[in-house]
Order: sequence, then structure tokens, then C-alpha cells
Amino acid sequence: MACSKSAVDSMEEYICPVCLELFSDPVILHCGHHFCRPCIDKVWDGRKIPYCPECRQKFPARRYTVNRLLANQLVRTQRLKQEQAEEMTDSEVNENLQSMDASSRMVEYQCRAHGKKMELFCREEEVLVCVMCVPEHFGHHLLLLQEAVRLYQGKLETVLSPLNANLEYLAELQSKQENALLNIQDTSQQLEQQIDSEFAKLLQFLEEKKVKRIQNLKDETKRILEKMEKNLQEIKEKYSIIHGETCTILSKMEQKDYLAFLAGIKDHAQRFTKFEEEDVELTLVTEDLNLGMYSYFLQYEVWKEMKCVLSLVPSPLRLDPKTAHPKLILSENLTSVRICDRRHQPLNNIERFDASFYVLGSEGFLSGRHCWEVEVGKKPNWYLGVATESIDRKGAILNKPEIGYWMIRKRNGTEYFADDIVCKSLNVQGNPLKIRIYLDYERGQISFYSAEDASHLYTFNDTFTERLFPILNPCSNRTGKNGEPLKLFHHKL
Repeated sequence: MACSKSAVDSMEEYICPVCLELFSDPVILHCGHHFCRPCIDKVWDGRKIPYCPECRQKFPARRYTVNRLLANQLVRTQRLKQEQAEEMTDSEVNENLQSMDASSRMVEYQCRAHGKKMELFCREEEVLVCVMCVPEHFGHHLLLLQEAVRLYQGKLETVLSPLNANLEYLAELQSKQENALLNIQDTSQQLEQQIDSEFAKLLQFLEEKKVKRIQNLKDETKRILEKMEKNLQEIKEKYSIIHGETCTILSKMEQKDYLAFLAGIKDHAQRFTKFEEEDVELTLVTEDLNLGMYSYFLQYEVWKEMKCVLSLVPSPLRLDPKTAHPKLILSENLTSVRICDRRHQPLNNIERFDASFYVLGSEGFLSGRHCWEVEVGKKPNWYLGVATESIDRKGAILNKPEIGYWMIRKRNGTEYFADDIVCKSLNVQGNPLKIRIYLDYERGQISFYSAEDASHLYTFNDTFTERLFPILNPCSNRTGKNGEPLKLFHHKL
């Protein structure tokens, strides 16, 4: 049993499944499997019913047959090994030395207390033991090496499955994050070109404004990219850690040396189980650039500050009385609207809103860029925005883009919301007295700004296919504090 593993490939046929060494006094059981006589005797000594350690078949009595043919063939093979060893090249010598090193490592798996080879595995304490250690593990489940390997291979396979799932998730997440980074960079580049194009139309003294706007864009882009790059790095690090543990598990499971596989298996199993129990808390970081801040028609903003050069005269955009709810009162010039307690308009009009206090503008837009302002004053509640010509004007209305409404609103004096696909709360500084609405039909953008300082409130992005109209709702005046009108101003660009 104390022979080294042969350098001859055929020697693998003469390895005992119990001691994992060359047969010594080989015997054959009734099931056809071979073992060293001392090995099978030692296995059967601890069992009431004899069985085959290889196929687990049970036998009525402890019987086996000495296989002299195999013993003689083993002697001939060893003699051939000796002859080949005398004719070995340098490379073959190195291979043989490596094989001897592997045999020498077997010493590491000898019991320190008894100097015996550790041939059993304690399931309760998860350690290798020798036959002399059995009394110290009274009442424990002592497994043969093959049984222990199968047991822990099953445990490691259980750990491996969620780790592989995490790897797939992180790989997909990494791909999406990289695409998000590229999209932000592309969008940033497009917006920068747009800003350059707009500012190129102005005189040299506008250069300072252009530089400031681009710098704001770069700062925002840098902030978003830093956040995404940090998240991407965390994703890669997590992926690398789990990938490393997965490779370690696979490498461990592929070990054919049972003793090497089970050495330290308790610590390995605990570490792998810890990774199994940990959730992958990373998510995709997505944040869009503030398109409204950079795609807005820049000339209009700076023209207002260039009164010495340009003077814009507002051209009134009128309201359409045929669409006004019966309780709405329009001014004589059709540029303002307020709520009243009683009805002033007939109901039998297919174009009129009959349940919500809405009114449309008289002019719709099928192309181009348009900008108008609505004076909201100190009203605590209002709605305003853009709607399609085909909207349903009867009954209760749901202000959503998918049915033709792109609107923002104010509630309770200080709360602002954008009625997008998902309603979004807006962080509005102060209470703007006038709201500017900018429509770019071809780009599919509707943006809202505070007219006083041009601060951006919100931008809708969509695809427009029909005529769009301004829409206003002054809201009810039940508390008596919301009676101010909404006033409409239109600036032709």
C-alpha cells in the first residue's frame, strides 16, 4: 500500500479505491470490485454487515477471493515502470519528481496524535480522523472519504447555484451601466453642440454666458458620470469577488484527491455559505441630464437681458371660449381666465369641458418652437401645460401624457407636481409669479421654467403626432383664496 502513483498511465488501473494507492495483496468481491486485503478488512471491521465501499452492495458473509492474476500483473507493471525509469529523459524525470512530491504531501494528512493516515471524516466536527481517533468521536457519524466528498460536493453545488445567478445579474448590470455611461456622454456631447450652435448666433459679448452654460452642463455630466463610474466599479469589484469564489469552488470540486478536497473543508464551506447568504444590493444607477436646462431656446433668455439691443413685444395668445368649462369666465380680450360659482356657458357643446375647469388656447401648433408665459400670481392652486386636439373633454380627466396631457400643477400654496407617466414632485425654489412654457415640436420637448429667473422646473419628452394647444385650469375657489385669474402671454420667437 505504500507505493507511489506510477508514471505509467496503466498504473491507474491498480489503485485501491480505499487507500488510493497501488494494490497490496489484491482481492475481488462478489460484485467485481477490487481492494487491498488489509483495506477491505479494516472497512468491514467497523460494520456488522459487510458491503462494497465502491458500489455499496451488501453481502451475507465476509468473503472475497485473492486475485493472484492481478497481483502478478501488478508485479510485471512495476517491473516495466523500473525499466522505463532507467531510460527516462530529463523531462520525464521532472514529471516523476512532481509525482513524488504529490506522494510526499500525503504525509500532511497523517494524524498528528497517532501518526496514522486519516481515512475517516467526522460529520459533526467536520474534520479528518484516523482509525485510532474513533473512540474520541463516540456517537458521531464517521464517514468514508468518498461519502464525505459526495456530501460536501452537494453542499458546494448548492452554494454555487446562487453565486452563478449573482454573476449573471452583475454581468447584465455591468453591461447596462456601461451603456448608460455611453448614453450620458453622447447626450452631453449633443447638448454641448446645441448650445454652441445657439450661442454662435449672438455677438461676442455673449461668450461669457455660453461658457457658463457649458460649464454647468459639464459639472452636471461629471457629477452623473462619477456616480455611475463609482457604481460600475463596485459592480466590477463584486463580480470579481464572486467570480473568484466561484472559481475556487469549481477548482475544489474538481480535485480528485479526496484528502486534499476535505482538508479544511469546514472553513471553506463556512466562507462559501457566507457568500451564498449575502444579497447583491447593487442596482443600476440611471440619471438623465437636465435636458430642459440645456435644450431651451437660449436666445430668448438672453434677449430679455439685452434691452439695449433687442425689444420683444408680447403677442397675445388667446383662449378659446368654445372649450371653456361653464363656470369659467374669460376676459374680453380672451387672455385671462378665472373661476366663478355659477355657470356662464351652455353645456351643449362638443368642444367644451363639462367636468374639469379647463380651457384651451385658440391656436394650436403642428411644428416649430413656441414659448408663452402664464401669470399665476399668488394662486395656491392651478394646472397648466399642453394638450392634444383629440383629448376627451367630457367627464373626469386623468392628466397623463399617454392620453394627450403634459401638465404641471400647484397644490396647497407650496406643492408642485409634474403629471408625467409617474407623478413627480418638483423642487421649486420660492413661488414663481409667472410660469414660462417652451414647446419644441420636432424635438418632442415641453419644458416649464420660472419666468423670473429662467430656473428650470420640468421637461416632458415625447413624440408628437397631432396639433398641440396650451391648456389652463384656474381650479376651484372653495376657500375664497384662489379667485385670481390665470393670464396668458405669447412670445413669437
